[in-house]
Amino acid sequence: MKDEVKRRAKRLSETSLEVSGFKCFDDFAGFERIQRMNLVIGKNNSGKSALLDLIEALVSGTAILDAATRAGKSAQIRVRQALSEQALRNTFPKNTHGGSVPGNNHWEFGCQWVGKPFSYVRSGKDRSFLQVEPPFNLQDSEDYLRSLSSNVEEPFNGMKTSRLSSERDINSEGQSKDFHLSSTGRGATNVLRRILLTKEHSNDELRRKIIEGFNEVLGPSVVLEDITLKHDEGTELWEVYLNERGKGAIPLSASGSGLKTILLVLCHLFIVPAISAKRAADYIFLFEELENNLHPDMQRRLLNLINRFSQETGCLIFMTTHSSVCIDMFHKEDDVQFLHVTQHGNVSSVESVSSSSSRYRLLDDLGVRASDLLQANAVIWVEGPSDRTYINHWISLASGNSLKESVHYQCVFYGGKLLSHLSASDPITDDDAFVKLLSVNRNCIVIMDSDIKQAGGEINETKARVLKEVKGMGGYGWVTSGREIENYIPGSVLEKVLSGEKVQLGEKWESVWDAIDATTPGLGEKLSKQKPQFAAEIVKNMTSLGSLSVDLNERIVEIVQHLRAWNGIGATE
Repeated sequence: MKDEVKRRAKRLSETSLEVSGFKCFDDFAGFERIQRMNLVIGKNNSGKSALLDLIEALVSGTAILDAATRAGKSAQIRVRQALSEQALRNTFPKNTHGGSVPGNNHWEFGCQWVGKPFSYVRSGKDRSFLQVEPPFNLQDSEDYLRSLSSNVEEPFNGMKTSRLSSERDINSEGQSKDFHLSSTGRGATNVLRRILLTKEHSNDELRRKIIEGFNEVLGPSVVLEDITLKHDEGTELWEVYLNERGKGAIPLSASGSGLKTILLVLCHLFIVPAISAKRAADYIFLFEELENNLHPDMQRRLLNLINRFSQETGCLIFMTTHSSVCIDMFHKEDDVQFLHVTQHGNVSSVESVSSSSSRYRLLDDLGVRASDLLQANAVIWVEGPSDRTYINHWISLASGNSLKESVHYQCVFYGGKLLSHLSASDPITDDDAFVKLLSVNRNCIVIMDSDIKQAGGEINETKARVLKEVKGMGGYGWVTSGREIENYIPGSVLEKVLSGEKVQLGEKWESVWDAIDATTPGLGEKLSKQKPQFAAEIVKNMTSLGSLSVDLNERIVEIVQHLRAWNGIGATE
């Protein structure tokens, strides 16, 4: 990758772009940074495509943004970027001196701000200064800031976009001199015809790249030998044919839509830059929901091809997706970011989550898929399977069976490696990945055993810190009032499960397992090693919240309220 492409990548990684009054965005929302690959996730109609519209509008011009209004307000773009040497030289020329600017010449003063952050708002063609860090502190600073606002270059200066929408197809087409590939796939047949068949535009290198790319995505079980086009003299239409080894030429119309998606992606990556006589490095590719009608294995191979192409050429990728394959595949890439779009009412918001953070490194230790966190409406962090059984049952009782795991929330275990931190006396360090991991989905509930073993005992520093962090991000933290979650089990329920054996339960900080052992020696120790099975039997005998403690009732009611709010469900629904 050339040095200037690397410099651009660094500049964009320090550039934020936010828009207000545009599509579904009332308040400023968008990109905290621009990475090599930018993956936009969220529910249908949440506003994912609007972010791609923003990028497309910024690159192609401001016409769409100039005309955009929302709630009676015109669209505004807020940009924060590092100041370039050229912008500062144009504002503080070397051949100028005097005035309020100190030094032998103006550039001697201005050069100090190379690489410093500068922010402005653009409305239509007008730019208004917001902030420079550190401030100029000149008598006529405002004049220089206005000049600087007009001199800073557009974030995507010199780049072009190529977009593939979720509604796409490749159809037979008549011969045309138009050399354009639309976002819906219209023009693909004609572009392929001109590239593969005409003397004027024939390109064996492009043919080879497309065939090799196709075979890479299809996998070893299928071998594509050639791509051809045939002319129907009756209709004057041309159609694409795939020549598969052992099967001959198969019309694309008889192939699945997944194969059409693969071919369209290859056309955008390889052919579009070629016919525009621009480098792939100067392109921003906008792909929408490529996973549609693609087997997970093909998804992985297609995404791997796109990722490698971007790494090798330096092009930018913006992609909307629902695919857990995509999320799980890229969650540890340092130059990939996820943008989570959510909608409340008809207003969308965006949260940027950088995959370079150590929070994602911990997912493998937890056995948690990144997609489980990023795509869930809410995440409930519990220590292990038995806690999950209790929580799911109590939520079901409190919600009238209206809230269900995998639909309204996702339970995630923090046991194993993290458990040693959360239950030990030694607190974890400030840069610990778990606390950062919680913010991947801010709609989070964290449930922890207090592990208090005596009257007047206090939770350790780690648990206190987690509670503070969760509250600060708008989530819900709960440390059990007793020693463990099992201390919430009523004695009457315990008696039923133990076939009538009456267990003398002690204080809430005393071990339930020790109490069972006191009644039937060895049974408590045995059951403590079979917590999931024990929990399953316990919940069968919990049929109402009335038999549970006041503290537990209050906690579960509050959890249900949070889950309903995060799922956009009214209290009576």
